[in-house]
Amino acid sequence: MPRLTQIKETKKGRLALFLDGEFAFSLDEDTFAAAALHQDDELEDWQIEELRKKSETRRALDKAMDYLSLRDHAAGELYQKLCRKFDTHSAAYAVARAGFRAGHPVPIPVRHEASARGGFPRAPARGVPAAGSAASA
Repeated sequence: MPRLTQIKETKKGRLALFLDGEFAFSLDEDTFAAAALHQDDELEDWQIEELRKKSETRRALDKAMDYLSLRDHAAGELYQKLCRKFDTHSAAYAVARAGFRAGHPVPIPVRHEASARGGFPRAPARGVPAAGSAASA
């Protein structure tokens, strides 16, 4: 059984795990905390694979939130973009958790600065008078 010999924080805020002295993979902080790992723990192969899958799924969810913070995406479009970098299970999980249920987007919190201020001002649609103009009275 491989032994967890070292845990180091990476530049991206993840935790690098070294098994038997060699880098194995990195985990996000939530997955690491949930697994309650400690240095010198012995891990079985199935535990290592489960940790990798959980971390990959979390990375897919973070990437989905990044995509959605830039602009709205249809569920299928978001899924296709995520499948370019992640396995299909992680991509599907991320789309579901991002707020899409049966093709209907649900409002989700977005990390973009402009959305925290109330969003960017939107121009009125063509042919529709702006609110408060003489044409709307």
